[in-house]
Amino acid sequence: YSVAEANKHLPRDQLDLVEKYIQVCKRRRAQSDGRRVVTVGPFKCTFGCGRSTKYSFDWRRHEELHEPQELWLCYLCLEGKEPNPFLIGRRDKFIKHAKDYHKSLEHELVLERSKLDFRPNIQLQCPFCSKCFKSWDKRCRHILSHYEDESNSS
Repeated sequence: YSVAEANKHLPRDQLDLVEKYIQVCKRRRAQSDGRRVVTVGPFKCTFGCGRSTKYSFDWRRHEELHEPQELWLCYLCLEGKEPNPFLIGRRDKFIKHAKDYHKSLEHELVLERSKLDFRPNIQLQCPFCSKCFKSWDKRCRHILSHYEDESNSS
């Protein structure tokens, strides 16, 4: 999977921002970098950052930090020639940005106009059994079944 190849339909300036964002998502940080709260739970990050959580929905949201499935690039920041236009892979974080920085506009409209036609990497392997998936949802459900099996055997 190549971000540039999969997303070559995006304008060059947007593609450059997306490539930088994805690089940052893939970068591993030291566990002691002060950015994460250590959590405890059966659902562990499969990208090796050390995060774990008690809840499957938190686990999936965290996994999408490493492998974004959707991206929003604030069209208002982009049109305003902001040096670092707001780009994020979480809908809730984007809505917060729209409400905080673009108060005069309906945040749902800003959200809708800012969603990128991003094509994510969906050819991912299960880190436990190496099975490949063409759908992020199927990958996540499959990995959760490994965690379920693990908790049932304990």
